[in-house]
Amino acid sequence: AYGESVSSYEGSVPTSDGGEMRVEFMRFGRVMLVFLSLDGQSAGYYNPATGGFEPLDSQYIRGIELAIKMANRQAAPELIKLPVPTAK
Repeated sequence: AYGESVSSYEGSVPTSDGGEMRVEFMRFGRVMLVFLSLDGQSAGYYNPATGGFEPLDSQYIRGIELAIKMANRQAAPELIKLPVPTAK
């Protein structure tokens, strides 16, 4: 059902130098949209307050990698650690 699923797909995000970076997006229902660069070195999330993508600390890269594998049915479901935005 809408808002209760996870999915991953490839796309691109803007970079600070005006270019674009190819990434794998991971959507957690209506809660969060995160990305991992295809080289696995950068991660970030969509910030609805600013309307743009912001970087995540490197400690979350492993969790996003695992979440993408779970969404693609390449890994068994398990808990992962990601920052979750709070309601205002």
